[in-house]
Amino acid sequence: MFSGAALADFFFLFKPDFLPQRDYIGLLRLCIVFCLLLYQVIIQHSAAVSDRILRAARENILFFTKEMRNIGTSNTRNNRLTIFQRNIVVFNLDVFLIFQFSQRFDCHFHISLRVMEFQRVRINLFTNIFVLLDEPTNYLDEQHIEWLKRYLQDYENAFILISHDIPFLNSVINLIYHMENCRLDRYPGDYDKFQEVYAMKKAQLEAAYNRQQQEISDLKDFVARNKARVATRNMAMARQKKLDKMDIIELDREKPKPEFHFKTARTSGKMIFETNDLVIGYDEPLTKPLNIRMERGERIALTGANGIGKTTLLKSILQLIKPYSGKVHLGDYQHIGYFEQESDTQNTSTCIEEIWSEFPAMTQYEIRSMLAKCGLTTKHIESQVRVLSGGEQAKVRLCKILNRESNILLLDEPTNHLDVDAKAELKKALQEYKGSILLICHEPEFYQDIVTTVWNCQEWSLKL
Repeated sequence: MFSGAALADFFFLFKPDFLPQRDYIGLLRLCIVFCLLLYQVIIQHSAAVSDRILRAARENILFFTKEMRNIGTSNTRNNRLTIFQRNIVVFNLDVFLIFQFSQRFDCHFHISLRVMEFQRVRINLFTNIFVLLDEPTNYLDEQHIEWLKRYLQDYENAFILISHDIPFLNSVINLIYHMENCRLDRYPGDYDKFQEVYAMKKAQLEAAYNRQQQEISDLKDFVARNKARVATRNMAMARQKKLDKMDIIELDREKPKPEFHFKTARTSGKMIFETNDLVIGYDEPLTKPLNIRMERGERIALTGANGIGKTTLLKSILQLIKPYSGKVHLGDYQHIGYFEQESDTQNTSTCIEEIWSEFPAMTQYEIRSMLAKCGLTTKHIESQVRVLSGGEQAKVRLCKILNRESNILLLDEPTNHLDVDAKAELKKALQEYKGSILLICHEPEFYQDIVTTVWNCQEWSLKL
């Protein structure tokens, strides 16, 4: 499925504000539904706020448990309905948010797995549970993705999952609903089976369309040649009636597919960067002293658990933040393309304004063309960046570095939110790129064909 196909919006149909009462009554007759929605968008919070969110989330769960028990003692359907409407839960207990606290704010809770286990214990108190997961593998490291995979494989009840992570999908699902052109289609099986059936159905539809278009052309030609002649007028009218009654086959409108090509600047110096006893961190150190070096032509992936300082290392190398101690030396003739993990949530600029501010000398036509090549439609291009989906926002950020000459790319989890086509195109573009690459990624199937070296940051971390 494509980014921006309103996949996440589907989940909000389960909120009380969106569901009419008659739908609740039907659900209540079948089972009690517990909605655990794991948001794909990380909310920016300070470290002080994080404790309040965790406490509030726990209180919500306890309150929900108590209220759910009370449903059984309610006398009337209306009372049960009122309780259900009040307590169907879309939690702010966001696994991604919790995982990211330790990384973004050095809150080092050591709670990633404990929270997941706490959820497991709490969920297992119920017999009929319906779990909603919105791109749950975004921001998760390999360890937590594997944990979540095993958990869902063993999960006895129903869940709905939105994801563009194909290996993860294939390992946990047995049914796909594909959303395209305002239509939702059902496909039994995993993602590979879906692709096979979808391609076959698409080919059959195109063949039927071509046959019908040929038939329409022949009928129109016969009518045009024979409607004026008395001897053949009736036959022409019969064919015209057939045309009028014909159910016209329409092909689905193709989604714009991105085309990524990085522009290459002049060759950089031999050394990209070198560190001397570099220690990264904020109020306390995150790593041991690092003495590492990257040279021209190297392609390196940074891997490891969340919260150990991979993004902090990247920003320290770029000198966007000061190191806790030690030094970073950058080489000569560097033109760096830096992809940040998230967009500014307060940014009110439209996509056109956002890119135009980076390339003021270009015309509006050129700006629109650049954004269109990244897979964005006219509607997206004219919208504010902050209202776009995560995948569309990522394409806007990619647009900036794609159209600026570079000889070094520093990419912080660039595959988060990207749909399958965009991810494949990005992988192809990085394989063709002639410069050096330093990449943070938790998807081996993405980076293993791009990089020449993998640095496991857990070997340096003081947080494990």
